[in-house]
Amino acid sequence: MYRGTTPTLTFKLPIQTGQITALSVAIKQDGVLRLDKGLEDVTMDGDTISLTLTEDETLALRASENMPCKVQLRVGVGDTRMASQVFEVAVDEILRDGAL
Repeated sequence: MYRGTTPTLTFKLPIQTGQITALSVAIKQDGVLRLDKGLEDVTMDGDTISLTLTEDETLALRASENMPCKVQLRVGVGDTRMASQVFEVAVDEILRDGAL
């Protein structure tokens, strides 16, 4: 993803999203939790969860070939908790820093 953009992260699940009672999308970079989004921040449809990051949120990430951000989805269905694998996402630079 590029800093200063508004990308949408999409997760396809093995369950229907209507069963989900708790949710966290965590984004960590350089060992620091940069973003933690909950149920109110995502769109759920069928078996798919989508999260659109804001311009300011992606500007808070650092562009570095050696430091991708890590993304993980965790969901709760009643008392059951599940977690996705940890995905590494490259963060690319923009030539003019800051918001448009």
